Amino acid sequence: MTLPTRRSLLTGFAATFVGRILFRGTPANPLLAQRSSTLAAASEPQRFRFTDIASRSVFPYRTNNDFRGRKYFPQPMCCGHAAFDYDNDGRMDLFFANEATLPGLEKSSPTFENCLLHNRGDGTFEDVTTRTGLGGASLGFSFGVAAADYDNDGYDDLFVCNLGRNALYHNNGEGTFTDVTSGSGLEHKPPNVLSVGAAWFTNYTVWTPETDLRCKMDDKHDEYCSPTVYKSVPSRLYRNLGAGRFEGVTESTGIGKVLGKGMGYCHRRFQR
Repeated sequence: MTLPTRRSLLTGFAATFVGRILFRGTPANPLLAQRSSTLAAASEPQRFRFTDIASRSVFPYRTNNDFRGRKYFPQPMCCGHAAFDYDNDGRMDLFFANEATLPGLEKSSPTFENCLLHNRGDGTFEDVTTRTGLGGASLGFSFGVAAADYDNDGYDDLFVCNLGRNALYHNNGEGTFTDVTSGSGLEHKPPNVLSVGAAWFTNYTVWTPETDLRCKMDDKHDEYCSPTVYKSVPSRLYRNLGAGRFEGVTESTGIGKVLGKGMGYCHRRFQR
């Protein structure tokens, strides 16, 4: 049996979308069409221009998914990032997650490390990964990131989702971070679950290099498999107990009953 691939899934979506546009045709009411055209012309938005200034800063970070011919399922999934003011100087700094070797799932060299860039305030950024302790050499394949002040000390902390253990970093307030995952209650996670987003946090599926499926474009070429060939899993919810401790409440809140492949999230108070 041929396994579905990402390409076949996206092709199907595109065909459906184009078909709906063609079927819709032109408006039956010419007055309505004229009015729509007039309103569109009158409300033409102001145009903004952006300039790429990345070259003004010097830093070694590049996303590295260790592609060497074999197409592993997680490779096309991009890494997460966070824009937050880690040192409270009033300027937004940038954190980028990074991937790892496959099938080893190790950050075996600095080219796989996560990266924190400090905003200098003059349009340039400085790589401060090493001195802040956020390289994540022990984390393996990293995905989503969340920045928030979980202990109300006035400094934003970081949570990094991984294929393997997740990590909670406490902002020490003097330019460094400490991995405080152990003992926080966040170290407990179902085995082989691929966590990709955090608010705090979503799971995607169960995967290991040993269980990776090989999908084919044709007899000679591999293709990345569609997510539909992998198991759906629940996201997880942790309640902040204070004092650096979290309690898993996935099952008691009913979230554990909802299976899927979570990649995004939205949190909002809907009851007052």
